Amino acid sequence: MNYDELVQLLKSEVRPAMGCTEPAAIAFTVASAREMLKGTVLKVKVYLSSNVFKNAMAVNIPSIGEAGPVIAAAIGAVKGESKDQLKIFSNLNEKDIEQVHKMVASGQVDVNSAEKSGLYIEAEVTDESETAIVTVNGGHTEITKKVLNGTLVYEKALSDENMFEKVDLKKYRISDLVEAISKISLSKISFLEQGIEMNMSIAEQGLKIGPGLGVGAGLNSILKNGVFQNDLVCKVRMAVAAACDARMSGLELPVMSTMGSGNQGIVASIPVVVVGREANVGREKVLRALALSHLVTAYVKQHVGKLSPMCGCAIAAGAGATAAITWLLGGDSTKVCGSVQNIIGDLSGMICDGAKGGCALKLSTSGAEAVIMAQLALNNVVIKSSDGIISFSVEETVQNLAKLGISGMSKTDNVILDIMMSKEQIA
Repeated sequence: MNYDELVQLLKSEVRPAMGCTEPAAIAFTVASAREMLKGTVLKVKVYLSSNVFKNAMAVNIPSIGEAGPVIAAAIGAVKGESKDQLKIFSNLNEKDIEQVHKMVASGQVDVNSAEKSGLYIEAEVTDESETAIVTVNGGHTEITKKVLNGTLVYEKALSDENMFEKVDLKKYRISDLVEAISKISLSKISFLEQGIEMNMSIAEQGLKIGPGLGVGAGLNSILKNGVFQNDLVCKVRMAVAAACDARMSGLELPVMSTMGSGNQGIVASIPVVVVGREANVGREKVLRALALSHLVTAYVKQHVGKLSPMCGCAIAAGAGATAAITWLLGGDSTKVCGSVQNIIGDLSGMICDGAKGGCALKLSTSGAEAVIMAQLALNNVVIKSSDGIISFSVEETVQNLAKLGISGMSKTDNVILDIMMSKEQIA
């Protein structure tokens, strides 16, 4: 087993992000095109796959507190620096925001739906004399084509840095990943500790100020009123929800994302950290559990795709979290696989209808269920292979999940986007 490639995947795909990653990717793409020009930007045209479109429509962007792909594209044209990648919203000031509003109000930004699936963004930026086109495809910062004045200047199907595509986890079993996390040198995964501080900090802020939908703070108030018990499941549910509240409201704090999603990073990490603290587990075991959580998340995402009609935060990151919690609490690979079977059987029907404040509800469900499904597996309660899409092995179950998402739900994103767009027209 190649432990080094697993570490490379983690280092490539577990990274800080400011704000929702789809709007950030739009701004990154536009900024990349703008940087090819010498003059002042006059016009921006952006084409988005339905997957990207729905995730950029309703989530607030840090520093500006507004939502939508048009705002994201305008930020990329006015101030965005491609070198900042997914932290591209970090350095906006009042003057920048004023310019963004002027560009949007004057109709200089045009956003359209592209007949593409998955993660696809094309930005066409024009100044007084030139036009640059940049295409991002397959990854949030994965530039696959650059065109200047009709001449192709760069094209690459897969960059050397795209470890999500290069490291094929499908050749492994979940039990192989469980074995790997015990053997990888701790020093090689110590960087994951940064994500603990980052994601727990935004959860604390979410509980403190109750931003966005306020699910975390609301749950905390209900707890104080004596309706809920302050048990492990409730603690995880509140922390996960609060972090999502803060992120979806545009709070200017970064999160440690995983597989291109900050919300996935929240689910993959916070439940593991909370359980580790409650169980008084040492730093080393928590870090190894986090590595397992991210790897299992990646395993599921490689099957279903980085963007999918299914809620990756609930299902893929939920699978990672429950696997890690099961292992953290002493479960062997059989019980780890059982917990993943359980959570797929539990949450596989949850759709992704775009990034928004309501994601806090889905994430809180996923975080709580990750704890419950782990405890069930530890107590030898595992869903039967005769149930629905569940199969004899967890690997076959994930394959079935992918078939459901790719073949069975092929039109779902377009239908969801149509519903979302029709609401905007009514408003």
